[in-house]
Amino acid sequence: MASAAKFKQEMPPPGGYADINFKRNPARTVLKGWPRIFGFFGGIMAVSWPLYFLTRNKMLREEIEQRSMRLAIEPLLLAERDRMYLNQIRKNRDVEEELMKDYPGGWEVGTWKGEPVYKTVPEDSWRDINIEEYYVHADPYWHYDRNEARQLNHAEVIEEDKRSKLPANFEARKRAAEWILDEEKKKEEAKARGDDYDRVKLLDQGADELERLGKVKRKKNPDQGFSSFEAATERQYGNLVRNIKMNPEEYEREKQTMGDAFYPGLSTIIHGKRTDSKEGVERLVMDVEKQIAKRSKLNRRRRHDPDADIDYINERNMRLNKKLERFYGKYTEETKKNLERGTAI
Repeated sequence: MASAAKFKQEMPPPGGYADINFKRNPARTVLKGWPRIFGFFGGIMAVSWPLYFLTRNKMLREEIEQRSMRLAIEPLLLAERDRMYLNQIRKNRDVEEELMKDYPGGWEVGTWKGEPVYKTVPEDSWRDINIEEYYVHADPYWHYDRNEARQLNHAEVIEEDKRSKLPANFEARKRAAEWILDEEKKKEEAKARGDDYDRVKLLDQGADELERLGKVKRKKNPDQGFSSFEAATERQYGNLVRNIKMNPEEYEREKQTMGDAFYPGLSTIIHGKRTDSKEGVERLVMDVEKQIAKRSKLNRRRRHDPDADIDYINERNMRLNKKLERFYGKYTEETKKNLERGTAI
């Protein structure tokens, strides 16, 4: 019978295991007690005092501007108030004269049966009348006119605020859209009459105006040819945007439906608030089909070179590689040679 293997019991090291360090090591504090408090408030004051003076100067400038505005408009308001006051007094005198024209013995306006109301006041001095006499012949519905004017003023303020939030070129774009719609309407009318709209339009324009418009058109969007993919993409995007026709009725209807989300900001959620119409989707499909048809007519098949390196997967990729080589090949020529020689790092 084989003897049992020797077994050695593992024991702790002499003197036992070291103590487990479970104490928290707090961070070293730079300032304690009152220095920390003074430093905190000192930092706040160092930041707040410059801001206070900047804000104070701004508020003073605004207050001076408001005071200057009030001082400038106060003479006009006082003059308008005095004018309304004198007009109402004159109206009261006219009404009194018309009302008392059949009084026996005659009636002198501004007196009580021919006797002056104020005997100790000189005739050439002015004396304000009391409030009851002022409003005795006033229009009972004058306050309705005042409320209506206030409502109209408030509505105009709201409209002005809306206009201030619109893009800077909104009015110009709106006029351009209206002009395009007017042109489309005239084209349809000319087509219904069997006339050529371009010829009819030229009858109302002079040679000098046509020459000027032609120069502006050539200068506005000259064809520079292919320079880079970014420029080509930007040019294509501009052409596509110019072909989009704006519908003001649909624009206003969508604007009323979406509300504030029509001009979204950073925190505006517009997901689910707008759905594409069926007509819009059809227009998009037709536009894409037109682009495909136009592209198929413009592209011509290039001559195939059997000795050239095959670095493409289809014809479209081949044309892309040729364009890249034509415009960026001079920058990568040295790298290609190093790769072919095997000396590239």
